[in-house]
Amino acid sequence: MKGFVKFIIGFVIFIVIALVGLLVTAIILINMTPNKLKCGDKVIINGKSFNDLGIGDVKIKTMINDCSEIKDKKNVVTNPFDINTSKAEVMPMMEKLGFVSDSEIDFEALFSSYSTLSDSYYIELSDTTVAYLLNESIKYFISESDELANNKIELSEVSFYGTKKEIRVAYKVGIEEFKEKLESNIPSFISRFINMPKEIYLVCYYDVEVIDGKFDLTNEKIFINDVDTPFSNAILKAFSTEENDLSNNGFAEAIEEAMGFLGKIGSADTDTTGKVISGSEHFDNSGYMNGKIGLIYGA
Repeated sequence: MKGFVKFIIGFVIFIVIALVGLLVTAIILINMTPNKLKCGDKVIINGKSFNDLGIGDVKIKTMINDCSEIKDKKNVVTNPFDINTSKAEVMPMMEKLGFVSDSEIDFEALFSSYSTLSDSYYIELSDTTVAYLLNESIKYFISESDELANNKIELSEVSFYGTKKEIRVAYKVGIEEFKEKLESNIPSFISRFINMPKEIYLVCYYDVEVIDGKFDLTNEKIFINDVDTPFSNAILKAFSTEENDLSNNGFAEAIEEAMGFLGKIGSADTDTTGKVISGSEHFDNSGYMNGKIGLIYGA
């Protein structure tokens, strides 16, 4: 009996020592960096290494904390659009302009003909409806682009802050490939701590001016899930190319171009049918308001 008790005590002591050893090892590892682990120059994704992504000297525990902060931002989309509500808002004007086919907006006709109408019409649209229209335009224009289609980019929010002259845009992006390649290049038990999501949001902020009826967006700031950390910035760099550096200029030109296809931004006086009274048009900041925007078709 005494021998059995000694065995149990010895076994417990062994387990405690082993757990302490594992804990010490874990603490040592998570306080190391990819460079200290001799994998700083190891390519993770798109030909880029930990050092290329700016996290070669970032501690593993910092990456874990950063990733936790990214995952904790569950309500990144603060002003989502509802397809049915947006359709109900914009459909009467699209029907009046002749851009409806089989009860759906004919985006091909809208994008090719909005500026050639014989009469001009003015409409004010909520930012949520603009988000719906822009998301449909993204799907229309990138349908032939394998790269964008593979990344599963979807526009989730457009918010207009007229009082601050700022736009907030949120895109949902699939990052499963980045997740798999990152987790395969770091110790497995550490990757379980990081446990990255398969989807993130790119949140962009722009200062806005309206010049000749078009957006001029500047001073772009772009974040992963609205978080500004070394690890979130590394994700941005992972998807950046020489042609499109997301961490610097991102999607500003795409938004400017897409808005250009929806109409000219401005204000105007109208008759009871929404037709613009000739000479009352103003293609300037007067069309950019808090939560909505004024668009002129046929101008």
